[in-house]
Amino acid sequence: CHAGWRGTAVKNIVKVLDFITKNLHFNKNELNFIMGVSICEKCYEIKDDMLNAFLRTFGENGRKYFQNGRFNLKQANMEIIESYGIEKKRIFNLKKCTVCNNSDYFSYRRERTKKRIINSIELINC
Repeated sequence: CHAGWRGTAVKNIVKVLDFITKNLHFNKNELNFIMGVSICEKCYEIKDDMLNAFLRTFGENGRKYFQNGRFNLKQANMEIIESYGIEKKRIFNLKKCTVCNNSDYFSYRRERTKKRIINSIELINC
């Protein structure tokens, strides 16, 4: 599930979780999450429209994701997942940045490339 700043601001991950739990009948307590490769909080420079979008959704609490002109995308998404009732121990963060690890991953924000990273969701019902 891709959740950039716009998708995070409207909590798209909740829509995905609702679909998985309600339509596919997975128990949320059995789900595991991997926070994949994305821009980190040290590299993600913000613009006013980003902060304003978060304040509309999260209220003043949304400010905590914005520090020193930077945005913590992964923290925001991890907390949205946790607020859905998913245990923190079920969320694994790869801690890989598309900007810091510049030779390993493509990054539109770093180099304005049209190349992309592909991620996937795997649902296994055992």
